Amino acid sequence: MRILTKIIACTTDNASNNDTLMKSLESVCQERSIDFTTKNNYVRCLAHIINLAAQAALSSLKVGYVENENVLLNDTNEITEVIPKLHKLIIKIHASPKN
Repeated sequence: MRILTKIIACTTDNASNNDTLMKSLESVCQERSIDFTTKNNYVRCLAHIINLAAQAALSSLKVGYVENENVLLNDTNEITEVIPKLHKLIIKIHASPKN
């Protein structure tokens, strides 16, 4: 397993099985005195995190399908309801942990 000494970091999505894999990899590396920790060498994919956040934001807006886009654009009540939701989302993103 000479490859273990060559691993600088691992990037994965946020699936829980990847957490299990990384903990196991960390244990194996510690047994072999290889400097690899999940804290320092495990990177979650930022693109995946952004995608999940965007999907959650879009689903919370609950925008449905309309046959005529002008109907949606002319409904100012619906547009004004979206702005506070976006504002709350931005506040939550800024307040989230930055680990």
